Parts: sequence; structure tokens; C-alpha cells
Amino acid sequence: MSGSTPTFPGDCLQLQILKALTTHLEGINNVPVFKSDTLASLTGRVFRGRALFGAEQGPDPMISLIEGRKPDEEKDEVTGEDEFTILHRWHILLQGWQKGDPANPTDYLYNFKALVEQRLALLTGVNQRGGLIAPQYYLLNGLLININFKPGTVRPNSPTQGVEEAFYLPIVISYGINLTNPFVGLPLN
Repeated sequence: MSGSTPTFPGDCLQLQILKALTTHLEGINNVPVFKSDTLASLTGRVFRGRALFGAEQGPDPMISLIEGRKPDEEKDEVTGEDEFTILHRWHILLQGWQKGDPANPTDYLYNFKALVEQRLALLTGVNQRGGLIAPQYYLLNGLLININFKPGTVRPNSPTQGVEEAFYLPIVISYGINLTNPFVGLPLN
């Protein structure tokens, strides 16, 4: 039947991970706003799969999550004898936009990037006694096997300074999946 919406048993594991990461990042509520004494919340300002924004530039500040490029030398590992069970390494690029001071247009972005890195650290961070900093967020409540953070960059995005500067923060998410049921993650044991 053409035009009908297919039914699924729920979101596939990759989309579950993206949605959970979106919700986690929306928990940032202390982003300084240029020319204001207020702090912005990222609730409703974290997007998935959106690399470009129109003339309105979207809300300020905002983040977009898109798939990054996987290095050619990096391969997924087949972990089951059936060749359907794999450990997948998924490269995600976080892009953050925020208006800033035209004289020093990227200053606000360095602080914004640092807030995002701090929030991401809650997913894996341990304290000095070896306990989890935030067990309620650990590995997105078991959706992930691991998450690695790569060094981010802050760059002017266009010749018009103070308008489209952005930070770029690559992360690598590892998760296990059996391709015969891509809607359920593998247990961590």
C-alpha cells in the first residue's frame, strides 16, 4: 500500500541512543547569553541530523548532532559466531552555535563547548574513590558500551563574524547490536 506509514516495534537502537543523548544535552541550563544577564537552557535547542540552518539560524544557543566520518582503518568487530552480532563504533559530531561578541566572536563558544564537555563527562566520569560521578546517566542508562571524547575545535563559520561561529566536538559511541533485531541493544556482560 503506497503512502502508508510502516510500523516498527519502536525506535531502532541508533535512534534510541541519539534521542537519549539529545535529552542528556538538553539538561544543560547554564549557558551565558551574549548581551544579557540571563543563562540559557538547551531544552528544545538540541537537534538531530540537522547540519544546516536557515536564515533564522534557529535558537541561540543550540546544538546539532550529526554522524561523523568513520576512519577507513577503523572496523566494527564481529562478536558472535553468527556474524550478525557486532560491536559498532559510531562517530557523532556535536556542533554548537551561539552568538557572541563581534570583537571576539568565539569567546562564548569556548565556554559553551566546555559546558557540553562537562555534561558529557557525566556519562562516564568517576570520582577519586572510583565511584561514578552521576550513576543515573552512566553510559546513557546502559544503551552504550563506551563513549570516547575527541578534542573539539572552535571556529568562525563565515566571514560575517559574530553570526555563525560554531564549535565542533567529535565523540565515538560504542554499542553492541545483533543485526537480526536492531531495536534492542546487547547486554553489557
